[in-house]
Amino acid sequence: MILVDLRARVSHLRGFVQWRPFVDAATPKLYLWEAFRPEAKKERDLSSTLARFIKATLADKHGNVFAEEEVLSLVGAVLLRSGLSDDITLLRTPGVLVGAPEPDEDGVRRDRERRDQELVGYLVKRALITWFKEHGQPHHAALVEAEIDAELKGDGQPRRKPRE
Repeated sequence: MILVDLRARVSHLRGFVQWRPFVDAATPKLYLWEAFRPEAKKERDLSSTLARFIKATLADKHGNVFAEEEVLSLVGAVLLRSGLSDDITLLRTPGVLVGAPEPDEDGVRRDRERRDQELVGYLVKRALITWFKEHGQPHHAALVEAEIDAELKGDGQPRRKPRE
């Protein structure tokens, strides 16, 4: 377990799940929080979640702290198990759960338009391949197929030799 190893290497390291006690504590210290990433939103990147977390830490009150009446904190249990805390109340202390931000409507529209353009481009290239093959130009068909293959590999750059 990483936290157990960290605790063994850094003497007097203490773990926290609430911001104010963490800020007020002496070093060395460690702040634990959770990043929530629903399965349907996997494409959201970690950097946007971290930016949201940093913004939350600058606020007087975390708007994304679970304020449930009844809490069973797994993060608190991890801190106790690893020896980073001996405060048993961490088991019922709400922690911070930072979610990936919702995309703006313009961003969703731009993504949809980009995907639509990619699909149209793909269909046009497939039509070109068919046309070239039907008109006795297999070399041109192979070039377009190679371009599609390169794009499907992920780099989006056609594999062509530069003109000399």
